[in-house]
Amino acid sequence: MKSIHEANLDTTMIHILCALFNYIKQSSIRANNKNKDLLVLELLYRIYTVCTVYTLHDNSTTHHIYSMTSIQEEDMQTFSIEELQSAVRNGQFIVYYQPQIDIKTQQIVGVEALVRWNHPTKGVIPPGEFIPLAESSDLIVPIGEFVMNTACNQLKKWHDLGYDIHMGVNVSVKQLQQSNFTDVVIGILKSTAVNPEYIELEITESQSIDTIKEDRIIEKLRQTGIKIAIDDFGTGYSSLGYLKNLSIDTVKLDQIFIRSGMLTNKDILLLSGIFYIIDGLNLYTVIEGVETKEHLSMLKQIFALVDHLNHYNTTDIKDNTQRIALVKPKRLQGYLYGRPMSEDLMEEYLKKSGAAFKDL
Repeated sequence: MKSIHEANLDTTMIHILCALFNYIKQSSIRANNKNKDLLVLELLYRIYTVCTVYTLHDNSTTHHIYSMTSIQEEDMQTFSIEELQSAVRNGQFIVYYQPQIDIKTQQIVGVEALVRWNHPTKGVIPPGEFIPLAESSDLIVPIGEFVMNTACNQLKKWHDLGYDIHMGVNVSVKQLQQSNFTDVVIGILKSTAVNPEYIELEITESQSIDTIKEDRIIEKLRQTGIKIAIDDFGTGYSSLGYLKNLSIDTVKLDQIFIRSGMLTNKDILLLSGIFYIIDGLNLYTVIEGVETKEHLSMLKQIFALVDHLNHYNTTDIKDNTQRIALVKPKRLQGYLYGRPMSEDLMEEYLKKSGAAFKDL
């Protein structure tokens, strides 16, 4: 199959895409909350059908399955629960920050707070090597509270300096299940004097969510102005079902969708369909794993295609204009714009960010 680098979204593919999206636009784009499942399920089915048809058109029967990259356990350090308990008692955790960039303006609009373990003998340990252990115990609760408090304090400092950015903070399902979680979050926001509208809680996908119970907690948090994101969408437990069953504001697309650097026509169909769903539900989008200019170029082409489909062959100009006006901004996150960094380096980054990406 051809890659997007060949710049050949040929006539057949365009016709298939237009037929797909026009069907959804006519049948269910006006869907309200009680029948969002129609929008999601119909579009999912038709994306699968079209991908299969187009694959056969290219004389290929290969099915591209998205899955998480296997972790090479021999490269991972192992820690005991006692070591982790000691780290909590002795305050060995630190918070790094990674920028999020608006795809159109190429300006920084937010950061994500990312915890690290500053181990006394092994140096800075990435979260993938200790968070699973923390989540298998109750230690994720004090670690998560530390990150929330640290991130909010830091955000208040940046706001006081005039930086109009938001803060993303990861939240484990185990934290959501704590009876006092909402009170803890609201208490931190009050003590740090941070406007809740600048906080985005990212629900990690390491555990399945009890959508009925957790959605009550999520909705209570959203009523304060806090935004809710589904993290690592497209992997693990994250599914399209969460889009209709949870009251969320943002979808963070996992980096597996663009990590290869070369997108086939089927990849383009899948990504276009996902972005179209997100736009139709009036949600924000964050794309993780943007590491190269090629990644950025591919995403811009896909978004241009989706924008074209939003305008394509509509019979209701007023309704279509209203839909387009509701489309939320899209953010990019990845090494192209900056690795996770300390608060001091992040502040230097903010100072010079005005012209940082004008040539990308």
